[in-house]
Amino acid sequence: ACRFPGADDPAAYWRRLIAGDRLAGAPDRRRESLWQAAADPVLGPRITTLTGGYLRDIAGFDPACFSISAREAAKLDPQQRLLMMVAHDALEDAGITRDALRGRAVGVFIGAGSTDYMLLGACDKPGIDAYHGLGNSHSLLANRLSYYYNLKGPSLTVDTACSSSLTALHVALGALAQDDLDLAIVGG
Repeated sequence: ACRFPGADDPAAYWRRLIAGDRLAGAPDRRRESLWQAAADPVLGPRITTLTGGYLRDIAGFDPACFSISAREAAKLDPQQRLLMMVAHDALEDAGITRDALRGRAVGVFIGAGSTDYMLLGACDKPGIDAYHGLGNSHSLLANRLSYYYNLKGPSLTVDTACSSSLTALHVALGALAQDDLDLAIVGG
């Protein structure tokens, strides 16, 4: 499963690649803030283009589906929200239910690298609470999945910058080759 700009599933992603359609204009809310930043009299012009790869509806998340309170969900890094949704989609596509995974030796290996959301939240000092720390910790990317599905295999988030996802896959394949796991969930 995947979430890419203009593609919420692998088939849509491949159609976009084949069509050569990769970039889009910034969403209205983002475009307004980009133009305001570009017009900053102190920092000067900083924006050269308003096209890019933007995910659709990163806030569209049903926290109750994953036993997460609305208060906690409001502090979750979009990476955690997207990971929960994409893992759910991938398992559903594979015909694997939550009950079938419960208590099994299933490892979770997630590549991560960006802490942008945490840094933005840190600017809101009065809004920092326990949920801010949990919702923005890289370690929770893998561990939240392990906890939700009640998995008993290793659960780790790998941060090797640009190679994080590939490194997570490498570690998962090693664990599977050693027969340490029944199954591995890998993402980035």
